[in-house]
Parts: sequence; C-alpha cells; structure tokens
Amino acid sequence: MPIVSRSEFEAVVAQACIKLDKVLYERGPVPTLEDARRTLSLLGQFSRDTLKLKSMRATAERAVDTVANEIDNDPKLREDLWDCLDYLDYRA
Repeated sequence: MPIVSRSEFEAVVAQACIKLDKVLYERGPVPTLEDARRTLSLLGQFSRDTLKLKSMRATAERAVDTVANEIDNDPKLREDLWDCLDYLDYRA
C-alpha cells in the first residue's frame, strides 16, 4: 500500500529503524547495515525538507538495497522500504 502522507512516511521509516536495531543487536556490528540504518534515520529527520529528501534519493536506494540483501527473510520490511522510495519519487 503506497505511502501518502509525510507522517506515514515518518512512521514507516521509524519502524524500519527499529527492525534494523533488532537485527544489529542480534548479529552484532554489521557496517553496511549500520550505514543503512543511519541513512534511514536521516530520511526521518529530513522528512519535512523536500529538497534534502530528494537529494538523498540515491543514498536511500543504496540503503534499501543493502537492507534487502542483508535481511532477506522479512518481505514486509523490504516492501515498506520500497514504498518509502516511491514516496520520495512521487510524493516528496
């Protein structure tokens, strides 16, 4: 289901960060996942600044790809992150 509002985008990003925190706690330090987590956190922080969000599109896509590759057993997380990219493309 597409993300249609900024508050929904913020909630999805926050939920993804929580899931990544859990995975990082279970696995220990994984530098690529930690970078992806930082990128997602920045997306949440910049959710009210359209220019910064748009400028982070390529970085966000790399973070989503990293999460999809590292956490392949959570299709809901992957779909949520793809919805976030769609939000950046079409709604931000």
